[in-house]
Amino acid sequence: PQAPPHIPCGDAPYAIAVWVRKPTVHWAYVVMWGEEQPNQVTGMLLNPEDCKHVWWSDQTNLSARPLDGGWHHLVMQYDGALQQIWKDGLCVAQDAPECPHNVPLMPWDSSVTFRIGRLDTHATMMLCDLRLYDRALAPEQIRALHAQCP
Repeated sequence: PQAPPHIPCGDAPYAIAVWVRKPTVHWAYVVMWGEEQPNQVTGMLLNPEDCKHVWWSDQTNLSARPLDGGWHHLVMQYDGALQQIWKDGLCVAQDAPECPHNVPLMPWDSSVTFRIGRLDTHATMMLCDLRLYDRALAPEQIRALHAQCP
């Protein structure tokens, strides 16, 4: 299939899937995109204790705990109404956000922020098989991705 002309924007559904080994110190973004304004960013944030599904200053309370020192398959997704965090093939958190998501349109040649692996000064982390989808994934799709351990 052909890639979409832009990454998910506005209040559109999306999924972020990745194999990750947690950061050693402080925090690290696995991936983030959008304007650094409330509800205008999509991001997966890791710290030594957990991971968070971030929409910038209006962060959700969703987190996956604990992240030990091993590899974990994480999926954060939004279907237009419900946010979810999946860890190692299991849904560990979900919520219906009160505020609408409004990430600005971001064509691939845009100057709007898009980052993979943004780290705090003293953090290290490892990523493998990062995937971005312009739709939410079905549970069986998430479990199949988890079963494809790299």
